Amino acid sequence: MRREDLFSVMESVTARDLTELASIKGRLVVLERKRSSLEKELAAVVQEIETIRKSVAKRWSKRSKASLKTGEAKGAGAGRGKRVAQPALASLIVEVLKQKKKALGINQLCDAVLKEKQYQTDSKNFKGQLRVLVYKNEKGLFKKTAPGLFTLA
Repeated sequence: MRREDLFSVMESVTARDLTELASIKGRLVVLERKRSSLEKELAAVVQEIETIRKSVAKRWSKRSKASLKTGEAKGAGAGRGKRVAQPALASLIVEVLKQKKKALGINQLCDAVLKEKQYQTDSKNFKGQLRVLVYKNEKGLFKKTAPGLFTLA
């Protein structure tokens, strides 16, 4: 830029314009820093996702190879072992309540189904699953006799 042009620009700029430009520049600097920080954070998240995907893929490929060696069929259930057919959870709860002939709480029902009926589950929150089944009572099998106690309807 020539000197004469610079002087003509300086003559047309007010102090208010300079203050506004300084404010805008400050905001841009802050936003650029934030963008840089977010880009780094995003890169770390992307890296973690890729690491997890590779780990899962590696684990499942090992299981698939192992199941082929043992002669298991590929497809649903490969690498998990055989599943045993079980009665429906609701029918087991009905059996327990018939046997006990009294109102039971969720903890008692849960223990009876798992121990006495030898129900097999991989659920991390089986008690919660049982609680939802009994409280929803969609089939009308259970009756709430007191807070937290259930019997057959």
